[in-house]
Amino acid sequence: MVSTHAIACAEQARSDLEKLYCELKARGKSAALPTFMEFRGNAEKIQRLLLKAPARKAGLSLPPLNGETLQALPDTATPIPTTKQQNTAVQAHHTENAPLSSRCQLLPLVIHCQFGRYHLQTNKPNSELSSRALSPTNTLSIRPRDHAAYLNETDLYYLSQTYPVYLDRMLSIGLGDSTMSFTRFAATFDEIQQRGGNFANRFSAMFQLLKAEKSRNGIKRRYDESQPHSLTQCMEVGRTLLVCDNVKRNWVYKFDG
Repeated sequence: MVSTHAIACAEQARSDLEKLYCELKARGKSAALPTFMEFRGNAEKIQRLLLKAPARKAGLSLPPLNGETLQALPDTATPIPTTKQQNTAVQAHHTENAPLSSRCQLLPLVIHCQFGRYHLQTNKPNSELSSRALSPTNTLSIRPRDHAAYLNETDLYYLSQTYPVYLDRMLSIGLGDSTMSFTRFAATFDEIQQRGGNFANRFSAMFQLLKAEKSRNGIKRRYDESQPHSLTQCMEVGRTLLVCDNVKRNWVYKFDG
């Protein structure tokens, strides 16, 4: 017997991906998925990543791409999934599940929270970096998708583990104002996978090129004076970072007490 929740879901579905979400719910295969409204709030590329593994396990196919571009994505931050007991992404001093808007205030260059402050991370000249920042010993090492730790996990979970590593290394070479949003990071992963490439190797090589370029050239601290217009554009990443984006622009804030 189909539950009333599954019927209500089907009645709300607008797109083929939402219909597939509801089909998985009706079959009892949606345990790993977010709520319907949370699912709807994500861009198509992220929705496809969310549905990929559950659909495959249920013997269902994803609908064809509709040609959505990054410029058409919604003007909100894409939430990193919090499977495995919230992973370790939520800081101990945070109020569990409370939205950032109830705990923090967005100010120019700073996000001020009840427990401390996050400062906007800008690009830094090489003179302000550690002595090893641009040396061969500083590498971006992302575990490959087929690593044993991720074999039974979704693509989105894998990306939620590797995105903080990427951000940490970008900050280490003073490129705080030059990072990818999580949406862009996930889309890049998807594109590399579809072409049969190696995501981890590609990012490792990219990091080496960025180091070489930065060692030769100066860089502006900020490309513009823009900032997030709302904390709804922001999400917690790891224990010390908040990341905000409007798809076209990404801002990284680091906790400093």
